[in-house]
Amino acid sequence: MFKIAICDDNKYDIKEMLKMLKTLWAEGVRYEVTCYYNGPELIQDFEQGARYHVLILDMVMKPLNGIETAQQIRKYDVSMPILIVTSTREYALDGYLVNAWRYLTKPLDESNFLQEIRQLLDYARKADENYFFIDNDKGIVKLKLDDILYFDSDLHVITAHTLNEAYSFRSVLSTVEDEYGKYGFYRVHRSFLVNLKHVQKISKLTLTLVNGQECPVGKSRASGLHEALMDYILRNR
Repeated sequence: MFKIAICDDNKYDIKEMLKMLKTLWAEGVRYEVTCYYNGPELIQDFEQGARYHVLILDMVMKPLNGIETAQQIRKYDVSMPILIVTSTREYALDGYLVNAWRYLTKPLDESNFLQEIRQLLDYARKADENYFFIDNDKGIVKLKLDDILYFDSDLHVITAHTLNEAYSFRSVLSTVEDEYGKYGFYRVHRSFLVNLKHVQKISKLTLTLVNGQECPVGKSRASGLHEALMDYILRNR
């Protein structure tokens, strides 16, 4: 599900955008929208870990205008697409200083607005294929798949391990396996899902990752592991 943020101090304009977005829901696009009525509210949520696939941002607001708000947001997320929607083109050039995706003037043309949103969500979908998102009580963490060494499971708590950090969240390992197996993650044990990119050595009932971490290999999964690793090597030469 996509996460969309709208930041606009005009409640009527927010209502109109929400109405337009319902067309996408009818098309089968699943999303959730969080609305903000000033920049500081949005910035505060980013400081606390909130992250979005798309930000729809008004330019003329108080106490911070759109550019000032975007400059603060970029401290926490440098790549999130920002679609600027506003009643004036006065700040159009400034928008590109904060890497804005596009600049649309109000009143919004529904067709143009939805076309931009579709492109943004498609961009976000493709970008997400290279990342793993962890949503826990500390906020949302965005990890590159290549940076994840392995996942391990303890009941319904999964932990993603990188070289320097470990991040826990509630889920089941089979769910992660089903979604990310196509990206080179292999279930070597009922409690371990490893990134084949980081496998350094395979022994009879264990494997060693590049950081020296050893993971158990289930007897029933050993032969499949060898085949999966060889296939991964051939596909990524």
